Amino acid sequence: VKEDFLEKNTRKILNFGHTIGHALESYSMLHDKKPLLHGEAIYIGMLCEAFLSTKVCNLSATDFSEIVFYLTTDFTHYSIKKSSYADLLEYMRNDKKNETKHINFSLLSQIGKCEINQHCSDQLIIEALDFYREKCR
Repeated sequence: VKEDFLEKNTRKILNFGHTIGHALESYSMLHDKKPLLHGEAIYIGMLCEAFLSTKVCNLSATDFSEIVFYLTTDFTHYSIKKSSYADLLEYMRNDKKNETKHINFSLLSQIGKCEINQHCSDQLIIEALDFYREKCR
């Protein structure tokens, strides 16, 4: 944090999982009787953003499987409805980490190596949400 106080460079690495995670956390606060905790939302964001990492940063299938195994072993599944996707995308578009009109992600090229300032299409983000809904139970 001291090296990058304004979060303009290396500190952005800590945002892995937070773009989708914060959107889910915000949505859950408004729509769920028992909202997701911050950590629960971020773990879902990490799963979705690991999926994005395979498509954008060539995260290997082995690394991806390890992340999915670890996170789905230790956390309870949260049900994301397809009807929430438009709201979730809107939350992501309004994320403070965005520097342009694109949704900004910190994605993995391998476990322990993060690529900052990555962008994904809405369709790819929807594929990541679908991955979580269908495969991470």
